Amino acid sequence: MVYSQPFYQKNKNLNLKRLGFFFVYNFLTFIKKYNMFEEHAKNFSINCHMATNHFYDGLPYEFHLNMVVETAKKFIHLIPEKDHSVVLASCWAHDLIEDARVTYNDLKDELGEEVAEIVFAVTTEKGRNRKERANEKYYNGIRETKYADFVKICDRIANVEYSKNQSSSMFSKYKDEFENFEFWLYTDKNHEMFEHLYNLFNGDKYVHH
Repeated sequence: MVYSQPFYQKNKNLNLKRLGFFFVYNFLTFIKKYNMFEEHAKNFSINCHMATNHFYDGLPYEFHLNMVVETAKKFIHLIPEKDHSVVLASCWAHDLIEDARVTYNDLKDELGEEVAEIVFAVTTEKGRNRKERANEKYYNGIRETKYADFVKICDRIANVEYSKNQSSSMFSKYKDEFENFEFWLYTDKNHEMFEHLYNLFNGDKYVHH
């Protein structure tokens, strides 16, 4: 049988896509099996932020990413062990779409769909100010995406701890936002994380309302 050029070209492209999926799937399976997934996510994320000259309060962005990951490790017991690597990889990658010109598909190809979904969920909306960027749609997306709330809370804790240590004006902004942040993301499962966050702002015992 002789196929027309369009048919051949169409199927050639389809086969290349299948080959690409096969390679990505097996690469991710391999590095997860040999506990290299988090390291790969770390290197990829740091390099992407460096490539876009993205800094954290004048520091290499790796500084902030490390803080978020270390926070996640403090509370990783709240996550099933089988999902630790995905969650930690998401912490490394959490700002890639928002700040480093990485697309959802880039992230999906590099770190897999689970990480891409989490990072997409914690990426803020367009807006003129913080309230518009972190709106109802944004928080609903986090709540509907598995582990996105955990990653977002780790990010917030890291930012609050840094702003408190630096006596930054952002500390008071985070404190003012706490009630709304708690309203959208508090669950019984992450009570321990909110207790820690509350204690950064206040000296009295945390009671969820």
